Amino acid sequence: MPGATAAAWIRRRRSRRLTDNPSYTMRMRAPGRFRLALGLVAAAFGAVISAVLLLRHYGLDAGALAAAACDAAGGGCETVAASAWSAIFGVPLAAVGLAFFVCLAFLLALSLVGGVPITGSPPRLALFLVTLALIVDGFLFGVQALAIGAYCPLCLWTYGANAAMFLTLLPARRRPRTPSAEAAASPRRQAPAEVLAVKAFWLTAALVAVAVLVINDGLRVKGEVAETMGDVSILGVRGSAGTPLPPGTPRSVSAAGLPAQWRNPPFRQQPVRDVNLDGVPFRGADDAPVKIVTFSDFLCPSCRRFALAYDQYAEGATGPHVSLYYRAYPLDGTCAQHIPGTPHPGACHVSRGAMCASQLGAFWEYHDQVYRLPPANPSPADVTGIAVQAGLDQEAFRACLDTPETESRLQEDIAEAVRLGVTGTPTIFINGRRLPSLEEFADAVLWELEKAGVETP
Repeated sequence: MPGATAAAWIRRRRSRRLTDNPSYTMRMRAPGRFRLALGLVAAAFGAVISAVLLLRHYGLDAGALAAAACDAAGGGCETVAASAWSAIFGVPLAAVGLAFFVCLAFLLALSLVGGVPITGSPPRLALFLVTLALIVDGFLFGVQALAIGAYCPLCLWTYGANAAMFLTLLPARRRPRTPSAEAAASPRRQAPAEVLAVKAFWLTAALVAVAVLVINDGLRVKGEVAETMGDVSILGVRGSAGTPLPPGTPRSVSAAGLPAQWRNPPFRQQPVRDVNLDGVPFRGADDAPVKIVTFSDFLCPSCRRFALAYDQYAEGATGPHVSLYYRAYPLDGTCAQHIPGTPHPGACHVSRGAMCASQLGAFWEYHDQVYRLPPANPSPADVTGIAVQAGLDQEAFRACLDTPETESRLQEDIAEAVRLGVTGTPTIFINGRRLPSLEEFADAVLWELEKAGVETP
């Protein structure tokens, strides 16, 4: 078949001319490079969000982005972080995610620099790892939906980063096109850049894993110190763990150390709600011009951080002009039946104990004792032990714990929270306005004091 032979020879020659043409090769690789670049951006985004999640896991300041995502109504970051599913073998999943995204970003960056095609082995390796990550993400999403009953917006963003990488790297699943039948019949040899990228990836993965573990350990220690000493910076005031509040609280928003995005705070646009304070335990002057109401769960890590920071904040110049009211909102479906699941097992027992401590005249002693050494999945016997350590009479406390009156008072707090649209803890109202973020706390108090005509040093 001379004609067929000639046609095949022409096709081979045309294919060789095209593949030997640098401009043609660049045009063919341009879409692949663009996809690799998009994948690199998605990996970098996932690394940033994972770093923010790691800071949040240890209760450290993670910036306004984290506050907007997690402290808003419906944000379940703290509930998810406090669950047993947030770590594996003692290492937070946020740390694992950080190492994963950093390594993938490094692999995709090497592919871009080395001119590796989208169908090369490094992008195929990246696609394989992202596919595994998406399977894990699906499992973790199911855990949040079914086992925890709350969703972490930042976690969902990392799932989105993996989904974006999967879509951009999807063409890597195809085998590379070969220019001739002879090349198709022989196995493809990896280019030196591909071999180097894959080897460098595995070496870097080991180094990044060690580095992330070291960073994680440092953040854990710093978080423990911050929880023990308190840190007023979470309330929008400059300060560090263990440093007393300055004698004069600054009046201007910028002087208070608030970031620029909070200088036109959403707090001032919140409607004023009528919050019932009848019989609610409070700290401060009864006639204080600024009344702060916190709906809290004694087993909520953010509630503990707020309580410790507030104690430090109240020592400042605004202390005599504010009062703090506590209302219970346990994230435990055994008493708050509208809450799906039991995010904080035992929270109902601790809240009933708070009702009894208030009735016996030692609410704040009980409050401080619980936050000093928060229990894990406490039983009624554990709650009684906490009350005794706080100075309450054991028999009187135990007799109060299971009475209908105690349960009725707890249900009143829960019903008030539901009426006001509370969905997470801590939810704070300042003179009836809901506080969108803890970082606005200092400015909100100063604004309310100025409206009341109170001058502070």
